[in-house]
Amino acid sequence: MANMNTTHSIIDRQFTRQLNAVVTLFNADLFDLCEQLAKQLVVDSAVPRYHRIRLSIILASIVEDDVEAKLYQLRAKALWRRVRRASRVGDNADLDKHLDDIREELDELKGTLGLDWYLKVEEDQAVADKEVRTATAGDHDDPMGPEEDEASALGAVTDMRIVDLD
Repeated sequence: MANMNTTHSIIDRQFTRQLNAVVTLFNADLFDLCEQLAKQLVVDSAVPRYHRIRLSIILASIVEDDVEAKLYQLRAKALWRRVRRASRVGDNADLDKHLDDIREELDELKGTLGLDWYLKVEEDQAVADKEVRTATAGDHDDPMGPEEDEASALGAVTDMRIVDLD
């Protein structure tokens, strides 16, 4: 069993070094390099959840696309919830401290991605709806009839939003 713990320790140190490299790039304002490395790591299921949470928070902070940023924020939040559910408060003081720190980061991130992100999505949706109406204006062969455009025919898809459950 000691060999198994040693192996886990070596793996944890390896991923911690990689996370620290991402943090160093972030702190040096080398966002393109930071983003590249973080994106490679965040999709690796072997990376511990804590590290993937931190990587997702960093990516949500630096990616230029608002929707992508929101998705990273939601990924971090979902992973945080999984870890929190797996370890009850009080079972591990060190883990509780780390999760509290991450929760604060998630709350700060929520504030920065909140209303601005929603308004951008609404604006993008309005532009997309207008483009669909323009593109389908002469389509009378549509089984939904001439009054229905493609967006309306899809129903809930045009109303789908990423919902923050807090």
